[in-house]
Amino acid sequence: MRETPRLHNKNNKKMKTLAKQTKRNTYIKFNDEAFRTNNHYENREFEKVDFDKLQDSQVAAINDPYGWVELSGNPKTIDEAYSAYIGFLIKIREAHKIENQKFEEKITREQAEAWEDISKMDVIPATVTNIKVLLKHLNAQNWGIWNLPKLSIGYTANQYDCDGKMATTIKLDRPISGVYIENETMFKIGGKSGYLNKYQSV
Repeated sequence: MRETPRLHNKNNKKMKTLAKQTKRNTYIKFNDEAFRTNNHYENREFEKVDFDKLQDSQVAAINDPYGWVELSGNPKTIDEAYSAYIGFLIKIREAHKIENQKFEEKITREQAEAWEDISKMDVIPATVTNIKVLLKHLNAQNWGIWNLPKLSIGYTANQYDCDGKMATTIKLDRPISGVYIENETMFKIGGKSGYLNKYQSV
């Protein structure tokens, strides 16, 4: 006999209102009962959970303590509880958006600093690291305004539109070697999976 969530406590006190989202459903523990709805935020149809009719995977998802969120504000109805959970998810996504933006700004700043360092050289050493910095710099520009610097190995560079996503390639006149290098003369950055497969991504 499979175990079902313990929704009641021995002191008969009102339990906290909890919510959890799985791949297909949102579950809410409210007033010592469990409800579920689909993951469409505009939906307000709640089904009381009948554990005898659930699949084992669904029962396991409810029993798993991971992912449950305690809802603040003491919601008085299941609808209020669901609204509170939606508000929580929106805040989490906004926080992630801010974190991602800060990360992208950090990467952009580091790339600019790296390019500034090597662009001052009369001849840039043809290392994997420097080629990656150069490719990132070129890929951020339209090829028509490129001012190609001199590398210690002769090269050609091209830019391609890979189904709406730009890619930039470099082909060296002679090979270089290094850690994780498979193709020692042809490198790329950007583009989409399945494009320019003869080039090694850096």
